[in-house]
Amino acid sequence: MLRMAEARRHGTPQIASVSGHSIEATQRILETYLPRNRDLAEIAITRLAEYKKAAESPTRVQLLARKSLANKANVVPDVLLGLKPTLVVRT
Repeated sequence: MLRMAEARRHGTPQIASVSGHSIEATQRILETYLPRNRDLAEIAITRLAEYKKAAESPTRVQLLARKSLANKANVVPDVLLGLKPTLVVRT
């Protein structure tokens, strides 16, 4: 269990599923025996930053919805992305 956690590729639920322990028991084991060090802290901070960045960036579905709204409003989709508005005349 500790080797999986140290490999930094697995979270507590994945480790628990391999070991057969409950998630709570796995967490207690890791808290007790896994050494805390700077490397683990840096990885956690990096993962948090990546998560926040991904949460802030629009998904493909959101972009398609914006494009659809822009088409209905006869406005270039870039307007909805915060760029300078440009009117489109459709004939």
